[in-house]
Amino acid sequence: MMGFVTIPGDKCTYVVFLAYVREGKRHMQIMGWLSVHVDDTMFSVHPAWLPWFVVTLRRKIVYGDIEGDNFSFAGVDFETAFEYAGGNL
Repeated sequence: MMGFVTIPGDKCTYVVFLAYVREGKRHMQIMGWLSVHVDDTMFSVHPAWLPWFVVTLRRKIVYGDIEGDNFSFAGVDFETAFEYAGGNL
């Protein structure tokens, strides 16, 4: 889905990589991850990919509001300890 691949050991968590070549060497960088549990979805993506990711995900999955910072996922409460890029969704 959307270029994401499942990770070994958790078929409900996916990652997406950016592959590039620099100085003749191939590199891969994790650009985001997505975890799905029943009717909950949690994700984190590189800030530059966030607009594309949200639009593309909304085309594939019907869901309500996107919550940032403090939220619940699969019955567990999460609280933001720090932000890399800052800003709100």
